[in-house]
Amino acid sequence: MKLMDINLPNLKCSKGLNHWTPCSRDMVSYSKPSEILPKWVTTLHHSMFPPSPEEAKDYNLEKCIRVLPHQQDTGGFFIALLTKTSELPWEPNPFPTTTANDGTDFVNNANANRPPPKKMRRSYGGYKEDPFIFMKDDESIWPALREFYNLDPSLESSNFLRRCTSGRIKNMYLTTKIVRDFVMTNENAVKIINVGVKALARVDKKWGPCDFRISQEGLPALLPYIKGRIVNITKEDLHLLLLFDDTNVQPPLNNLSESTRKQIEHLERGSVVLQVDTEMEDNGPKFRMVLVGWRGTASLRAYVQKAERIHHLRLCGGDVSKFEKNKFKDREASSQGADEEDSSEIPPPDSSAVNDPNADEEELNGNDNVNSTELCV
Repeated sequence: MKLMDINLPNLKCSKGLNHWTPCSRDMVSYSKPSEILPKWVTTLHHSMFPPSPEEAKDYNLEKCIRVLPHQQDTGGFFIALLTKTSELPWEPNPFPTTTANDGTDFVNNANANRPPPKKMRRSYGGYKEDPFIFMKDDESIWPALREFYNLDPSLESSNFLRRCTSGRIKNMYLTTKIVRDFVMTNENAVKIINVGVKALARVDKKWGPCDFRISQEGLPALLPYIKGRIVNITKEDLHLLLLFDDTNVQPPLNNLSESTRKQIEHLERGSVVLQVDTEMEDNGPKFRMVLVGWRGTASLRAYVQKAERIHHLRLCGGDVSKFEKNKFKDREASSQGADEEDSSEIPPPDSSAVNDPNADEEELNGNDNVNSTELCV
């Protein structure tokens, strides 16, 4: 096997690397396998280290392609094009050599002209994927969605699909017309696992005019069609909303800026789009951040997960110390505290103090034990 050159002129990507530095979970880098600490030997394997400079010349890893998420707003991918140059060691030789009576070797190609055996049709068993059902204009939920979010008329109802044939619709996925036509034409011929991006999710136990909220992962695709329920907030409001993560308490509106409060006064309960023009930390380049929010009866909160809160706070230079917890350091600190507590011994009271009738009662009861316990805590 060998690597081939890949020619994709319209794809934004980076070349493969011939050298890299593996790191453990505590962000400690290792240049060779012998440096790995015992606690990481089951996590960092020898195959994770780069090849030697001599081996790298034969591998030609620079022919691979690395697609990074920030290059064109996609996921991360690694692409390699391989070609087979010879039979693999475990494969039988299709043209074995035969020795003639005179001692010469020749290729026995008696079976070379035979047609290849017919391929058996593979049967796909096991789990059966749910169907893809595209929305229609006459469905009851479509007018409510279109009116609540003031969707652009160019967005057709058939761009949304669901995966259930009956019962309550849990999620709605957004796709394009080309993808929709492909799915409807080839659904029975091609095994399709996922289609589109989750754009809307059903809201449970939260009364409102619309039963679906906007999904954060589908917001970039759905945002160009949303003409209403967009709230422009300040950078200070963004920090406040991202830092408030108590789900049992409603964030008060009094802490928000006056401009934000005026924009949400007329909005009904339900999902909103929070939009802020901010800049990277340390006076970096300016950019627009868009998040999903929820307008309550007398509150406004950011409807994003904890990991995304940390990410967005770091982008705009917010304080993330509230969320930063290293579980490995906490585990080591707790184990060290337990060891200190187990190894601490209460010193016996001084004999002179015991014989002294005027000795302090607190000292006889072991005051050193109290101090040692406070030190451990």
